[in-house]
Amino acid sequence: SFRPRRDALMDLRERILATSLKLIDQKGLDALSLREVARKLKVTHGAPYYHFKDRQAVLAAENRSFYSDPGF
Repeated sequence: SFRPRRDALMDLRERILATSLKLIDQKGLDALSLREVARKLKVTHGAPYYHFKDRQAVLAAENRSFYSDPGF
């Protein structure tokens, strides 16, 4: 069966995070939907769920990324 390479999966994870941030900026936090993220990225609606359990997991990853930034 087909399995994407690890670097491709990590790239998608980063793209999901970046797209989520853009959507939050455009529409607000309450409007964040992993389905809409998938639509924007032109991937299946289940693809974001491979990386994140739900939108709260996306937000938690964003927080970890922000606070681990050396420039913070």
